[in-house]
Amino acid sequence: MLYNYAEAVSLYGSDYLLKKAIKEKKIYKVDKGIYSDEKDNFTKYEVAIKKYPASFLVQDTALYVLGFIDQEPEVIHLGTARNALRITDKSIKQHFYSDFDREDMEGHYAEHILSKKNLKEKVLKNGNIIRILNFKALVYDLIRNKDSYSDDELIGILTRIEKCRYLKGFEYWDFEANFRRENKESILTPEIEDKLDDIRTAQMHLELWDDWD
Repeated sequence: MLYNYAEAVSLYGSDYLLKKAIKEKKIYKVDKGIYSDEKDNFTKYEVAIKKYPASFLVQDTALYVLGFIDQEPEVIHLGTARNALRITDKSIKQHFYSDFDREDMEGHYAEHILSKKNLKEKVLKNGNIIRILNFKALVYDLIRNKDSYSDDELIGILTRIEKCRYLKGFEYWDFEANFRRENKESILTPEIEDKLDDIRTAQMHLELWDDWD
């Protein structure tokens, strides 16, 4: 399990005892201000989230961690609020979300807004936390940043997402309304529209089988 400095000091009682515990290999310092109770009980993504507690995994990093892309990104993509401190770590690419501090909009489309309410926090078996956008918001962000991928890559990722049960209740027109609100309707090419319709159809079938069960 990972600990920040304050947690590690609290665990051992003082800075002196913490340093003593490190020497005795009862706890390991894995990054500046980050400690672990085991030598390899964490990933770099867990360390990043622990180091920057107001951040969350986004874009290629989120897609990779969730298994929707096979190629591991060269940098860790972290999302933060627009007014967050700049992250200087060269292994991290910081993405600012202007609506992250804003409360969710009232109404049907709130689940697609990139906000604190739409972050999912998962505690892993080793006790570490991973924070990530919910699946609908992640797909929305994927399409919003479609220029980062070739057409084939984008459609390939959406195809892998197609039968993800976490997208239950997916509706194409929710996305269409959001892009219209952002004046980005041109993002929705015919190919993307067809794929979003495929996703909606697949989700409807999954829901039917869930109801049957």
